Amino acid sequence: LTQHNGFLHGALVGFLIDYACAWAGGSLAKGPVVTSQFQVNLIAPGIGDRFVGIGEVVKPGKRQIVTRAEAFAETEGARKLIAIGSATITPL
Repeated sequence: LTQHNGFLHGALVGFLIDYACAWAGGSLAKGPVVTSQFQVNLIAPGIGDRFVGIGEVVKPGKRQIVTRAEAFAETEGARKLIAIGSATITPL
């Protein structure tokens, strides 16, 4: 799951941002949701024992839910921010 330097691959960091945003948006939807757009800024290498994504709703709506998330690498309980992102979540 790592790239050539041994860091968590950026595609997986993007997945973590997307997943955290989708769960945040889905918490307000009455049914299933999909991501219609997302954006990620990689801030630091993904080096850690565990990776955590935390998402929140920025603006709820009936047709789209705007969200944002942060991804962290954890080592021995200490968290380091490795990425931030946002997504537009669409209820189906």
